[in-house]
Amino acid sequence: MISFWSARPPTDTKRNRADEDPYPPSPVLFDNDSRSMNALIAYPRKGPMTQGTIFTCAVAEDYLGCPTRGLVFTARCDIAHDKARVLNYLPIVSLDDWLHRDGRIILAQRLISETLGVMHGVLKDGGYSPAILDTEHPRAILDTLFPNGADGKLRQRFDRACGRFELASRCLSSRPSETLSVSLGHEAPKLREALCSELVHNNLGGFYFLRSIEPSGPDLGHVVLLREIQSVPLELALAVADGLSRELYESMCQSHPLLHNKLSIAPDDFAYPIGQVLSPHLEHLLQTFAWLFSRIGLPDPDKVYVAGLWNRQPTVISSSGHL
Repeated sequence: MISFWSARPPTDTKRNRADEDPYPPSPVLFDNDSRSMNALIAYPRKGPMTQGTIFTCAVAEDYLGCPTRGLVFTARCDIAHDKARVLNYLPIVSLDDWLHRDGRIILAQRLISETLGVMHGVLKDGGYSPAILDTEHPRAILDTLFPNGADGKLRQRFDRACGRFELASRCLSSRPSETLSVSLGHEAPKLREALCSELVHNNLGGFYFLRSIEPSGPDLGHVVLLREIQSVPLELALAVADGLSRELYESMCQSHPLLHNKLSIAPDDFAYPIGQVLSPHLEHLLQTFAWLFSRIGLPDPDKVYVAGLWNRQPTVISSSGHL
């Protein structure tokens, strides 16, 4: 079972070939199962950034103050033939930061839905209409319909559901700095593990999981925000490829005010490429991104039509007299 709630920095038991070979291949991330190397990330090539390049000091909505990377997804041919005046990228955030922002919201909403389902069941078992939840607070329902001295088992079930509902509600409206998602994860381990599993297997819409973003970096996990498309002008992208300091960035912004807020460079930091996503992982990421924005929704078929479809078939009708 996949779990990141108590994630610890990995212990690398493999030898680094770079210590032995003066001309080693580009180091890549080792697979956690220790069976083979998982060629996910390589060192970036010298020169302009290209499709799949990961760079530092990017920006992302709702992740203010969090170290954010950028994944360039502009087509290679457009970059090579100078057809792109801007480079589009997708923000990448650490899994730890994601758990207290987007992950917190998803987990809280799922626990609220689950606890409301439990409350519905208890109300039905007690002979009451679940519709009362649409107008009354769960605690008021508990004190009114399941007071002390009433059916102990029903009260206990409803009371526990109330506590979990209240925790999820507090977490949903909390700030990331309060880290209430940690308590929520301990309270709902099955939902927590399901969320992590969906994310890692890239079955969670709008997000893409990368185990690492640097060839020799930690594998605590990072999340690509597929719905948040950002861009940097070509001039700024070329500067990042060479390594861009805060001082030089501010100087460029003075000459070109439109460059303001395109990057987030701390006073002692540099914006520069740190990795290159390799094939077929890059293609799979781009396929997931494209599918997210190319889905076509259709009306659901009529339930009555579906339910009677089998019995309306000519062979079924002709055979019914022989059964």
